[in-house]
Amino acid sequence: MSGWSLRWKERPAGPAAVIDGSGLRPDRLGTLAWKDVQSAKILVGRLERRLEEIFEISPLDLLEEGPGLEVEGSTRMVRLGEGMAHGVLKVRGDAGSIQGLLGGEVLVSGNAGPEVGLGQRSGLIAVAGRVDGFVGRHLRAGTILVSQGELELPGLGMRRGTILALGGKPRLASGFERDGIVCPTWLRLLARRLGALGFDGAHEFNSLLESGHPLESWSGDHLSLGRGEVLFPA
Repeated sequence: MSGWSLRWKERPAGPAAVIDGSGLRPDRLGTLAWKDVQSAKILVGRLERRLEEIFEISPLDLLEEGPGLEVEGSTRMVRLGEGMAHGVLKVRGDAGSIQGLLGGEVLVSGNAGPEVGLGQRSGLIAVAGRVDGFVGRHLRAGTILVSQGELELPGLGMRRGTILALGGKPRLASGFERDGIVCPTWLRLLARRLGALGFDGAHEFNSLLESGHPLESWSGDHLSLGRGEVLFPA
């Protein structure tokens, strides 16, 4: 995989402007030459900053296929994955909002902010830690996996797609109905893929599947199209 690793020159601290992460896309930056990545710009508050001003940039080799981008995270990073169509975005540490994904894979090794997967239309978002509320709001398709914590009202307005809540039974809205116990075979393929990508929560996910622990399935949101599903350990 061709791509780049971005590490803070000086980690943001204290109350400060948010960082627009919509420009940190592997399908845009992953195949660029080093000088072009250096000169690429993102918004920090109202100011445009060159990536070389705020990040140490080095080559990345994640997988045999590309493109890829590995970014040192911050809770001030918002709109991560927005408009991303393919590739792998790895966030080391915590992230703010992750939304508007059109394809590809976003992996977060820490926690994430509210409304993870807002308006997602395809692809995969996997968070190794906890998230704030309203995961998968208006989810159109794709998969969201959250490894820890009980989710608050996941999938509001979702039409299709899957939300995996591995931290326990979530508090679901009235538009969801229980379907029963399921053991989808595609989950093993997902676990294998996450392991190959080096996702921090892959081992726990695989152990859950290997143990044969049943998963409970709820379909919804029936106040919308209602063809999505929320899965969690029974």
